[in-house]
Amino acid sequence: MPVIEGHLDGRADLMSYAAWLFMQTVDWRNVNASEFRDELSEDEIDESLDDARQLMQELVDEFEAQGSPEDIHSVLPASSTAEPFQRFMQCVKEEKQDEYTWQMWIDSDTDLIIQGSEAEELGLPPEMVGKPVGYSDQLVKSCLLTNKALIQHTYGERPDAVSWRLSPIEQGGHTVYMGAAMIAEIDAVSKVPWIPPELQSREFAAKAKNGQLSSEDKWQRLVSKARLKEIRNFARSKNNFMFNPVLLYVNENHDSVHFDAGNNIFSVDFEFLKFKNGQYFDYISWPNEEDNRPIWIVDGQHRVRGFGGATRGSMLNLPFVIMIGDGSEADRELVARVFTEINTNAKSLDKMHQLYLKWEFGIPADSPRSDFSKESAGGPTEKSRPNRMAYDLALTLAAAPDSPLYNSIQFQEPDKSSAPRARMKRHLIVKSTNWMQIARKWFATNGIYASSDTDSYSSDEVMNFFIAFRETCNHDDWHDGVNRWKDARERMKKRSIIQQQGPFRALMDLVSFSVERLEVLFNSGEQRSEPFSVNQFMSILAPLKNIDWNLDSKDEQGLASLKGRGNLNVPHLKMWMKAAIQHGQVYEWEDVHNRNLKSLPGRGLNAPPSNENLIIVQEGDNPPWPGVLPLVFSLPKPEHTLRGWWEVTQTVNGNQETIDVDKAWVTNDETKTMLILESTAIKNNAEMIRISSGWKNGVGEALANEPVLLLAP
Repeated sequence: MPVIEGHLDGRADLMSYAAWLFMQTVDWRNVNASEFRDELSEDEIDESLDDARQLMQELVDEFEAQGSPEDIHSVLPASSTAEPFQRFMQCVKEEKQDEYTWQMWIDSDTDLIIQGSEAEELGLPPEMVGKPVGYSDQLVKSCLLTNKALIQHTYGERPDAVSWRLSPIEQGGHTVYMGAAMIAEIDAVSKVPWIPPELQSREFAAKAKNGQLSSEDKWQRLVSKARLKEIRNFARSKNNFMFNPVLLYVNENHDSVHFDAGNNIFSVDFEFLKFKNGQYFDYISWPNEEDNRPIWIVDGQHRVRGFGGATRGSMLNLPFVIMIGDGSEADRELVARVFTEINTNAKSLDKMHQLYLKWEFGIPADSPRSDFSKESAGGPTEKSRPNRMAYDLALTLAAAPDSPLYNSIQFQEPDKSSAPRARMKRHLIVKSTNWMQIARKWFATNGIYASSDTDSYSSDEVMNFFIAFRETCNHDDWHDGVNRWKDARERMKKRSIIQQQGPFRALMDLVSFSVERLEVLFNSGEQRSEPFSVNQFMSILAPLKNIDWNLDSKDEQGLASLKGRGNLNVPHLKMWMKAAIQHGQVYEWEDVHNRNLKSLPGRGLNAPPSNENLIIVQEGDNPPWPGVLPLVFSLPKPEHTLRGWWEVTQTVNGNQETIDVDKAWVTNDETKTMLILESTAIKNNAEMIRISSGWKNGVGEALANEPVLLLAP
């Protein structure tokens, strides 16, 4: 939403705006240089930012010359206050502009008061100046709570009920109602059933597992502070309107709700307000957080809160659709389904939140990857079982205090309104979306838990695997006494490498591999009824015990190249750990971290491949070049390698030219990489062909001992 007018809330807001702009522009090379457009030179950026500061200084000077009134816009038009921000934004990359929003400099609560300039513009009587924005003469305070992104209303007495006339609409056996009301009225009686973003992983998991999130009507995402402020600014300009209907839901059995179905008259009284310290509140933050407004805003919460927080916007009428139900589980599931379907492609609803809603309310889908449906008895269907079991497992592991993944799985995005580039908190290891990509395969066809007969022990077995891995990592032989698998408290300082998002995916991949290996060693293919034990897992994981997951340095023994989520580091870890487990030998730390022990199972985790006996071979009965048939070459595959590569050049008139190797010419298997060089790729007047090859892993590469040179006859 472009900022054409920039409305401010008093003297302090203007000063914060000025301080923010100067901080962003004076030392921009060290503050936010990466945010600015690449096509602009440094001189052009300097010029634009100088203009922005000059415009801001002129605003402040004019404001002070006019006596610095609290009502900013009695002396400064909103079009003028927006100019420095607009000038700054002209330098910002297009893909970064969503990260800069009007009033992003405000991090404190804002009292919403009718200003004199607003009263004059809207033709309100003078006695309205200074009164709070909102519904009823009984209103004594309206406060925009920045961290909660909601408006708290405080009343001296209970206001009169709001009453709306509705029109019924039938669709597919369901009846909903349409109406229109002043936005201040809708805001006064409506809440957003949002999940608090500050919930720890363990708290989210525990509440979801015991049904507390849904029973508390907490299932929507938090209102975005940035969007609320943008829409509020939009609503304060006289030429802006919003006619999109919002979607509401209400339980007609709520004590404050009254519906005359015969006459389609709907009303809400204010008995829901809580009395505290001589006043009445709709929202209370302590000792228990409560928003007692009876109507749920299913879709349109930013419009209601944004327009409701603006003097002009709160007085406009807004169309709405309201679903009137009985508060049953079926109702909640219907509302959640509608909300999920509306927001499936919405930028504001992140994928982790979608996952939770699908799991909580059993949302069906045609695609097995998205199906979370439940049978009438509450269990998963055959199609939804992989998804529901995998998500259940994530909740169990994150909620159990003795779990190595306690408080470690991220189930919702952090609020990014004031920190758009907020990263995953350090104590977290994996996002629920990434967890699902791998874990659902365990329960799918051909997975280790494909049969529902495993449901009685699969959760305990995965828990045992992670406990075994933790115990394998943390032993008394580490001279510094520091854990290599860190708990949530220890990770607040720094994660170990295997607890980073990319490497952890390699560890998840070991679950299936380890279970299948134990099946061979201990079970002989018989149907089990109990999980493999921690000790059994430890017996095969022992070759991994001397990996120092804390050694993330770039020196000879460090594992820095295996950090993060690069193209080859995760496959490298998978490959190396599986090879070490299959080899079955426990080696000393010095061998595990030896860059010179190449292509040896259980050793040289940080080593490139070996090039010993790495010789390019010309395959078959190929005719001498040039010939009609393609030329075929192969290179054997060393241990601990991932990707073979080929380079071909031809010499024409003494100049070397590169031949682009088509992917279709190359095949890789467990023993070799093969190149089929089509004769059509070689020019008729080529004098020589040079063929090079090699293998890569996540640390480095090994070149063939020497290239193949073919000379024209």
